[in-house]
Amino acid sequence: MAHEIMFDPADPLLARVRAIAMALPAAREEVSHGRPALFTTKVFAYDAGTPKEEHVTGVHPQRLTVLLDPDERLAMLEEGAIAPAYLAPYGWIAVELEDADRISARRPRRSPRCRPSPPPWSPHPAAARS
Repeated sequence: MAHEIMFDPADPLLARVRAIAMALPAAREEVSHGRPALFTTKVFAYDAGTPKEEHVTGVHPQRLTVLLDPDERLAMLEEGAIAPAYLAPYGWIAVELEDADRISARRPRRSPRCRPSPPPWSPHPAAARS
């Protein structure tokens, strides 16, 4: 049984998310359970995210659901992110797209785990520890 489409393909916030996501190498989008899912080799984001209370009532606000490291997940939950039904036990969080700019303005632009390692010949102190 196919799920009903639960998003507006012309939505400007979704277009902004798509533009960022599709800039990644080999990124693609597929509709999964009625909502866009963004992939490379694995899913990295869903245009969805409802806690169980909203899910059973049929409310589907515009949220982006992503998988984070445990410490980042806790920080985002403290900032107002929610634990989405079904995916929360696996470490996923959801952020209201309307609030994303407000939250990201207070968060570092780059997670430390995403920073490239300095080359071994670098005088950077982190290179000496490797």
